[in-house]
Amino acid sequence: MRQVWLCHQGTLIYVGQDENKQCLCPPNYYGNGCQYPKQRVSLTLRLQNENLGKFNVIGVIVGLVDNTGLIHSHEQFTYIPGPDCNTKFDIYLLYRDRPKDMTKNYTIHIEAYDKINLRFLTTWKLPVKFNFMPVNRESALLLCCQEKQICMLNKTAWLDVSANYDPISPITVKLTIPMECRSQSIHGVRYLWRETPCQFKEVAVYSTADSNLPAPPFIYFF
Repeated sequence: MRQVWLCHQGTLIYVGQDENKQCLCPPNYYGNGCQYPKQRVSLTLRLQNENLGKFNVIGVIVGLVDNTGLIHSHEQFTYIPGPDCNTKFDIYLLYRDRPKDMTKNYTIHIEAYDKINLRFLTTWKLPVKFNFMPVNRESALLLCCQEKQICMLNKTAWLDVSANYDPISPITVKLTIPMECRSQSIHGVRYLWRETPCQFKEVAVYSTADSNLPAPPFIYFF
């Protein structure tokens, strides 16, 4: 029993015929006896799905990213609405370097997607507030996933908008941008027709139903 404590936070194993003692360390500890904790972010997440009937299985990817865009570590898990309603997901995100670079700022990036059709759902960003601490403990309750995607963050999906057709000039369509997105810079709205694809435009509007842009249209930020 005393030999078990040789590995502190790890698992003691015996190697070879001589039964040499070695320690198997968990990812968040290191050292011959797993006695040193690694600098890390300890994250506890809970998800609440707002559309239980629409999304059956949700995949979640969590990454620790610095201000240069470098991904230091990442984890992923599967969330099933109903069975996982009150489940807490504990995640350890490790820094790439030891010790970590104190001159950089770090952010937790969380992305959710539908695992049935691989459609992107939403993303969250949580700043690591106390950079001087060797171990940061963060927790969050995430609401997922709204029917309409607000303000494209990854620029890979379309955003639902409201369209009002001008009765005098049917070719003119007035778009109502959601309030949450009006702070974004929009340098001219262009219609994306099937016959003449819109190129080199800041914003395009497109509908999969008809080339004449019937409701509901979708807007995309390039």
